[in-house]
Amino acid sequence: MPRTTGSSFAGMEFLDHLPFAVMLCDPSSCIIQYANHKSRELLREIEHVLHVSPDSVVGSSLDVFHAHPAQARRIVQDPSKLPYQTHIRAGDETLDLSINAILDARGKYRFAQLTWNRVTQILDQKQKTEHLLNMIDELPINVMTCEKHDLKINYANRASLETLRRIEKHLPIKADDLVGTSIDIFHKHPEHQRAMLADPKNLPHSAKIRVGPETLQLRVSAA
Repeated sequence: MPRTTGSSFAGMEFLDHLPFAVMLCDPSSCIIQYANHKSRELLREIEHVLHVSPDSVVGSSLDVFHAHPAQARRIVQDPSKLPYQTHIRAGDETLDLSINAILDARGKYRFAQLTWNRVTQILDQKQKTEHLLNMIDELPINVMTCEKHDLKINYANRASLETLRRIEKHLPIKADDLVGTSIDIFHKHPEHQRAMLADPKNLPHSAKIRVGPETLQLRVSAA
């Protein structure tokens, strides 16, 4: 929902103390009219991808963040398209951007509020993690991971699911329902396993467990 403000920069002092980056932009000209303290800090961090100095961003066009600014201008200038959230690329940096309309007391569209953050490292790490999981998913060996605090299975690769489908008549659940359940499903009396896994000094650990008439070779490691 659009927010209202009684005067042009009402609340600016409050914005300057927020722990996240906020800028105010004139919706018709797309000129940045205000950047809070956190914004100024982040602008200095990404100075290498800006076409102007961080100290000159206020008074500059929103175009400084976009290689192709026409679409951004259309969104900012039309409050019916707001709120709007996206990721934008600025050189080698990725920015998470949310745009909201700020209205005055008479309902006039006064400012576009841009709340943004630098998420380059977060997305790079996410991409690396996804790449690693894709590699693990293609391994010809069975791999599962579980949460340390409650021992709930949070991942099973393709080979694990294929193996468990072949023996699922001996399991209390379907193989495809495995993720999200506890490792207790593999044990009639799981207290021993829980006590052992509670202490990483006991790992790595190898064992053979029985699931119905089947025997599974198990190796547990800490990560």
